[in-house]
Amino acid sequence: MILYHPNGKALVLSAAAWRRALKAGQSAGWRPAGTLPPPADFDRPPALWEGAYEPALGQQVSRPDARALAAALDRALESDRHLGHELRLLAEFCASGGFLVCASPGIADSLSSLVEQAGTAVSVPAVAPPNLPPQRPPSRAADTVPRP
Repeated sequence: MILYHPNGKALVLSAAAWRRALKAGQSAGWRPAGTLPPPADFDRPPALWEGAYEPALGQQVSRPDARALAAALDRALESDRHLGHELRLLAEFCASGGFLVCASPGIADSLSSLVEQAGTAVSVPAVAPPNLPPQRPPSRAADTVPRP
């Protein structure tokens, strides 16, 4: 998943890390205010929004809620150093204010799954274009047809 600040900053993390962060924050005193619905989808009528933090659907975490989560994550990290670097990055990200919770496109989802299974933090690279074989210049049909 990818979290986006209105200022353009983004943080990529696994869905498992997000769930761990939500649980750790609640254990450390964070009381979730609930999310605001994703921006409107003009092709469908608005649905009833219940304030869920997952799955990642583009929902908005308000500035006060994000800062409260950051403070709770800081407390959780002080009491348990094994929570990991990813949650420390998330705490710093949340301290900057509100954000959107979005699904990762394509390769980022696959890499996040791999990270969850391997238990290793990696950065998600930008998608590189596939290696294409060198192309020959197009043949000119006029060169191959005998002229009268």
